[in-house]
Amino acid sequence: MSLQMILAIAGGIALASSFFMGRNATWGGATFGVVIGVIVGLVIGNVLTGVIWGFAIGALTGVVAELLPRVFNLFVPAPSDDDSP
Repeated sequence: MSLQMILAIAGGIALASSFFMGRNATWGGATFGVVIGVIVGLVIGNVLTGVIWGFAIGALTGVVAELLPRVFNLFVPAPSDDDSP
């Protein structure tokens, strides 16, 4: 199985797992990736390849953007109301 197919499957799973979350970075990344993939595909001459790469990279980038604040909150506690001057 090629890297392209593995990334496309991972992007599809990421998109399906965020389906009921409403608007989020995963959907935005996938949409932006498809648009950029069509443009790149028209330039390189293979639109399907461009769309698959764009979708996969966009969706996975959206997952990273969704997870970064959660990971950051694990290491940096939120300020409490008692810390105000």
